[in-house]
Amino acid sequence: MIAHLCADRPEFGVLSGSASRILAAGLAVIRIDEFGQSYQPIASSLIRAILAAQDADGGWGDTVTTVIALRALLASQGNGVAVERAMRWLAQLQKPEGAWPDGPPRRLPADAAATAFVLMHLGQDHRLRTVAKVVDAMQWLETNLEQLDAAGKRLAQRALLRCKAVRAPSATLFAVTA
Repeated sequence: MIAHLCADRPEFGVLSGSASRILAAGLAVIRIDEFGQSYQPIASSLIRAILAAQDADGGWGDTVTTVIALRALLASQGNGVAVERAMRWLAQLQKPEGAWPDGPPRRLPADAAATAFVLMHLGQDHRLRTVAKVVDAMQWLETNLEQLDAAGKRLAQRALLRCKAVRAPSATLFAVTA
């Protein structure tokens, strides 16, 4: 099911070989939301399954699964304690230089693919930007692109463009001329 939900979606490419009920539920919720069908009963059932599987520390086991679960909870303007706990988990897992490891414990090495994945899916979210060092993560990723294969580099570059768009000052959009 995960492979079908990731088909033709390069931003989910790292997941295609994964097998997890939380990943499948999260991806399904994301796709349901993209089709404007979040009101369907299946979406509520999947959200309840994701919430029930959240670890006591706020994550869902590893960085990528946590990002997908969190993105699913954020679908349709999601909010709440589970979201706050997951954001804090990601912020606490982040390394001092700004990168994320592939999963806990924090002492694992910085991982360019995990960092690109976090930035791609959550780097524009104001809640993550409040608790984590997104700008530091962007800078770290820009200097460590060589760690990624060609597909990973494309994902990282897309993630960086999306995150930079948020940083751009809005005042320049409406320049006043005399």
